[in-house]
Amino acid sequence: MGQDEDAGLDGVVPDWVLADPDEAEARLDEWVQGVYRRLDAAQRLSAEVEALRVSASGARGAVTVEVDGSGGVTGLRLTSGIERFTPAQLATEILAVLHRAQVVLAQRTDEVVAGSVGERPR
Repeated sequence: MGQDEDAGLDGVVPDWVLADPDEAEARLDEWVQGVYRRLDAAQRLSAEVEALRVSASGARGAVTVEVDGSGGVTGLRLTSGIERFTPAQLATEILAVLHRAQVVLAQRTDEVVAGSVGERPR
């Protein structure tokens, strides 16, 4: 159907709207309900991702970092094993473990999204 065939009222309103106002209302109601369904699904997905909590530990187990659904740090646990680190090594270890937790979070987020809306494009 070309633009001229589908346009009425100077191209603003399709002819089918004018021909059958009841059908137009039904189509609009269906469209609005679809918008609400997608909004609800997006809100559920957002809440599910926000609720994620992921932790990771260093190879020696001296450092454990927990992150929330946005990747922010929600916990840092240090054991007596940190005594083997210099301050610079400890700082590097904390950042490495934080990065590891955020990578795991990204993977978990992908799984949640894929389970909700299908595979995420790469």
